[in-house]
Amino acid sequence: MLEFRFTKILVAIAAIGVSGLVGAQSQAVEVGKPVTGQKGIVISVRDIMRLEANRPLLPRVSKDDEMEGPDRSRLPQFPGSPFESQWPKPTKDSLNPRSGPLGAVSSFFAPSTSFLASTSSESRWTPPDTMGDVSPTQVVVTVNGRIKVFDRAGNVGALNADLDVFFDTVRNGSSTGDPRCRWDRLSNRWIIIAFNLASVDNRMLVAVSKSATITDTSSFTFYQYTHSVGGTTVDQGKFFDYPTIGVDSQAIYVGANIFSSNGGFSNTSLHVIRKSSVMNGGPIVYTPFRSLIDTGNPKFPGMYTPQGVDNDDPNSTDGYAIGVDANFYGLMDARIITTPGATPVLGANIQFAVNATSGPTNVTTSGSTNPLSGVDERLMVAKVQRNILTGQTSLWAAHHITVDVNGVAVNGGTAGGRNAIRWYEFTGFDTGNYVTRQSGTVFDSSAANPVFVWMPTIASTRQGHALVGSSRASAATFVGVGTAYRLSGDALGTMNPHIERTAGVSSYNMQSGVQRWGDYSHTVTDPYDGMSVWTFQEYASGPTQY
Repeated sequence: MLEFRFTKILVAIAAIGVSGLVGAQSQAVEVGKPVTGQKGIVISVRDIMRLEANRPLLPRVSKDDEMEGPDRSRLPQFPGSPFESQWPKPTKDSLNPRSGPLGAVSSFFAPSTSFLASTSSESRWTPPDTMGDVSPTQVVVTVNGRIKVFDRAGNVGALNADLDVFFDTVRNGSSTGDPRCRWDRLSNRWIIIAFNLASVDNRMLVAVSKSATITDTSSFTFYQYTHSVGGTTVDQGKFFDYPTIGVDSQAIYVGANIFSSNGGFSNTSLHVIRKSSVMNGGPIVYTPFRSLIDTGNPKFPGMYTPQGVDNDDPNSTDGYAIGVDANFYGLMDARIITTPGATPVLGANIQFAVNATSGPTNVTTSGSTNPLSGVDERLMVAKVQRNILTGQTSLWAAHHITVDVNGVAVNGGTAGGRNAIRWYEFTGFDTGNYVTRQSGTVFDSSAANPVFVWMPTIASTRQGHALVGSSRASAATFVGVGTAYRLSGDALGTMNPHIERTAGVSSYNMQSGVQRWGDYSHTVTDPYDGMSVWTFQEYASGPTQY
């Protein structure tokens, strides 16, 4: 059985300094053309649960044939990317002696709450696409095929429905997938997005709670629009896949990979949804920016899998998107969106070098007939967070790559390679002058049978501490859940070992061929105290079943 678990981790305090790498700009500024869609449809939680009680038994769905993206396994390394495991470059005094993911649990990050959220039999989908967030009073989880609300102790609340039932009024008869969930700390509302699975010209689906607390008498307002409508026609007849999400005071930012009707990768897009339009019944207003990859510019093409950036600063007036470069390892691309709450303007593409990266490796786990997919090195999360002790505002991001025994990037599939977590703290993002204040690599330095860590997401506390949550497995172990952390006073670029928080207890044999896993996770700072961290992860919890 495949299960999905939350873990709340309590943290401590400290302070910090500065350093990094910078890069160049390319591509033109683009003034968006807002599109006005339909008004929202209000449905109470009670009515959603009535539909859930009367729905027929739905079949299990496998996503093993889902479109993943172009082959990125052998991209060239950007010439300005240092082959180092951390930034600033390690010295004798700053080299992290605790780089491997095996170690003892520290009292600084002791788990206080952990509970099972959803199982494979509940979600119906493989993989589940683990996602969730936390409010001061509740936890909401969304996986493929299921949405649930809990209190903060893990007790199921008023909403526990199939995702198709939840989005029934706007999905147009097609199944739903790739859900993302955010507790919006500025409006005190829940925001849920997903897409429908129409083969082409599929819909983007948005649900916004009408109150801070989800009860049987509360309600959601549901919106939809066809992704290819508005702006240029280049996305018409194509599929909008792997929607990411970022939320700030002005907008909801949804990045996506676009596929042609024959399943071939086409390009990437970014949609800016005017937040005010979905807070009070609509009509929904969105602005699409298409073809973020300039296919005629091989040196400076643009970003792959655009990741919208979360930012809970109420005074921020700009939005941000960031992603790995389409043509190079070791290179990041970013865009600034000005006036996102009115007529959004997409700024020039900003490119900057980071330490050398690579494509990940498929993961061999104990008892699995076929390996688990490493997908690719797309960013899994991006969050702007402020250290209240120093006043430093940073953008944190994470993804997974293949490294050697020293934590240095090597091509995926390289003998002796293992998947590792690469994490970043960037400053200067608000001016477009990205600086890598620090970055590091969480990896197992064992020469033989290393632990692979992948599907990571990272969050920073208000005191500047950071925690990353991810999956972990090896040829000798089942897939479990682990975390690694750094305190704000630790040497830049260093992080404590990856600790197993929930052990996998079963082999994973859900699919033929390379098996899907993930495809993402979420780690988030608790809005109640700004000190605790919750991570939403997937693990193998019992005998395999379809």
